Amino acid sequence: MKNLNKDYNKFTDAYTKLLNKKSKALVEASGGLLDYFITALKFLRDDYILKLPFGEQPENLSMQALTTAISEYELSNTCVNNYYDSLGHILSEVKEKDETKVKELYEQEKAYHWGNFWSLVMLNIEERKINA
Repeated sequence: MKNLNKDYNKFTDAYTKLLNKKSKALVEASGGLLDYFITALKFLRDDYILKLPFGEQPENLSMQALTTAISEYELSNTCVNNYYDSLGHILSEVKEKDETKVKELYEQEKAYHWGNFWSLVMLNIEERKINA
């Protein structure tokens, strides 16, 4: 149990350092607030999961919504890879569509994930608290 407490303290210290670093970056740059918010959500998720007894699955609907929200956020940032390669060229799988159609499809998918993210974050948000 002593090692578990030590490891847990390392975990919370790592997130605290990361959140402090991001909060300092907020002062220096715009757009950092969302990055800080996402990191705080990830901390809440990971903290909840680590506190579960070994082998148990999260049953708390609020935490399941949070976990799904984080996934939706990440999908909204990575769905561009479904349409474009790293050089910005349209992928061969969607080449049969014209460039405006591909852009429209990408923007629709991004908006879909973005909307899901915020809807899930709003679910039971008052139950989520952070001590960082």
